Amino acid sequence: MKSTFKQTVCLILVMTFSVFLFGCNSQKPMELSENDYRLVEEATRMGVSSEIFTKYGKEPGLTIENVTAYDNSDSTFRNITFYATGSYAILESSGDLYSGTFKVMGHVEDHGFGCDECEVTEPKCGSATLPVQSTAETEKATSATTSETAKPELKSEEMIALSKQYQKDGYTIMVLDPANEFEQCYGALEHFRAYNNTILIEVYLYENAEAAENGKDMMFGEGPGRTSGAVPDTEIVNEKILVAKYK
Repeated sequence: MKSTFKQTVCLILVMTFSVFLFGCNSQKPMELSENDYRLVEEATRMGVSSEIFTKYGKEPGLTIENVTAYDNSDSTFRNITFYATGSYAILESSGDLYSGTFKVMGHVEDHGFGCDECEVTEPKCGSATLPVQSTAETEKATSATTSETAKPELKSEEMIALSKQYQKDGYTIMVLDPANEFEQCYGALEHFRAYNNTILIEVYLYENAEAAENGKDMMFGEGPGRTSGAVPDTEIVNEKILVAKYK
């Protein structure tokens, strides 16, 4: 009787562990589009580069070896979770090459992408390990990088006025640099995001009406080469400002 009870308990524990281990990954991996794979690459590079630079004050070279992605989208928003693994290398001024591996978990959504978790092994050259830089060195390197990278800001009077209006209406404003975004937002000069708990609004400034129409078509139209994802309500105001509203 005791033996049967023990066997039953063991079976329950094994089944429970199996559900815990495999239940969350019961989805089949999805095949990423070319555009989404580029976003995955960018998110991975951002995560690993930030981790390495913070610890060692160096910019690594990356090789992404494997990417697995799962589609968690619903009828309203697109949400892709991805897992990427690979290796990185750091070339010292002495000529020594230090290398390590990384694991990254991140996401791709309609309104952005990012790295959620990043794990890197210590960079090694043979048996030698690259020393972690001191706090003072980290602050100095970070300060130098920050001073070299200007914070994006709105310069157009129309965009400034529009962002202030959204802010007055209770939205949070985030100014982004189109040069650092996918395909440079197809020629956008300025870009800001207005959002609250239920609504996301993307606002893009273009050089003229034709450029604004092209940006609208490439990001939210249909056809080859277009960005895929949820389709927002769009309008062009003041001839050259594209507004995309996700509800």
